[in-house]
Amino acid sequence: MLARADCISPLSALTFVVCFSSDEGFSLRAEGSADAGAPLSLDSAIQERLQQERASLQSQMELLEKRKNEEIQNLKTSLIAEQQVCVRAVNRREQ
Repeated sequence: MLARADCISPLSALTFVVCFSSDEGFSLRAEGSADAGAPLSLDSAIQERLQQERASLQSQMELLEKRKNEEIQNLKTSLIAEQQVCVRAVNRREQ
C-alpha cells in the first residue's frame, strides 16, 4: 500500500512516500531532488521530519497492534465462556 503526499517549496520538489508491508512495517522516504542551491540544513530538516513521521507512524502501529491483540484476547475469552455454557447445557440434558 502506498500513500503519497507532495511537498513543493521554492528550494526543492519532493514526494514523500509511505510504504507499508506486513514484514517491515512502515517505511518513509523522500523522492525527487533538491535544487543545487538548496542549503544543507534543508536536507537535515527533511531527514528530521521523516524521522518524526516514522516515529509517529510506528507508535500508531504499536497502539493498533496492542488494540488488536486485546480484542483477539477478548474474543477468545468470550468463545471459551460460550463453549462452557454449551457443555454445561449438554451435561444437564444427559442427566
